[in-house]
Amino acid sequence: MADDVNVVREFTSELAAALANVAAGVLVGVYLHGSAVLGDWSARASDVDVLVVVEDGVTSSMAERLAELLGSDLECPGAGLEASVVVAGAASAPTAPWPFVIHATTTHNDRKLVWGTSGGGDVDLILHYAVARSHGWAACGPEPQLVVGAIPDVVVASQLAQELCWAVEHAGASYAILNACRALRFRDTGTLCSKTDGGDWARARGIQPELVQAALDDRRLGVSSSVTETVAEWVLAVAADVS
Repeated sequence: MADDVNVVREFTSELAAALANVAAGVLVGVYLHGSAVLGDWSARASDVDVLVVVEDGVTSSMAERLAELLGSDLECPGAGLEASVVVAGAASAPTAPWPFVIHATTTHNDRKLVWGTSGGGDVDLILHYAVARSHGWAACGPEPQLVVGAIPDVVVASQLAQELCWAVEHAGASYAILNACRALRFRDTGTLCSKTDGGDWARARGIQPELVQAALDDRRLGVSSSVTETVAEWVLAVAADVS
């Protein structure tokens, strides 16, 4: 695991250097977040999640150069790169509609480049910001707590609940169950953790032991089981409870 994370950090450092070269004088910081900083990164299945912060007022030509770099065929470890570019003002005081400049994905089955629009945003940034602030690793720039502002716990909890509703419809059982566990842990302790750590926390407290153990086993083996009626009922109950 440590070797895998070191590979991710090395890639992120190289990406940060390339971004700094493209965006000289505009780049504020590049922050690794997601499973690679939460201790649950898998070379087989995980994305490399990166938050890129640039100065306010970034020009369209500069944004296009950043998009070209982030969307290129980078030798990214794991499943691919998930990168969001945001301006410093939006990062320092994060709030709805959670605006962004660019979102780039290079995963093999979901490669895309999405441009932010005036008045639009992406609610996924809620958890990106929250994890980057609490656990993020700075490949360049100040420490994340100095760049990313705090988000109220009630907003984070609401987004965790929305992700559970999405998971029941679109993800496998392990993903849904373990995300429900991490949502419960956040509700009880205010701690954002990985899916595996959430499952271990729930198992230690006797929360849905059979469902949680099966989900942990599936995650360890890299298999995906379908969401059953029993799983859906419990996960949606957790969503209602934590929102």
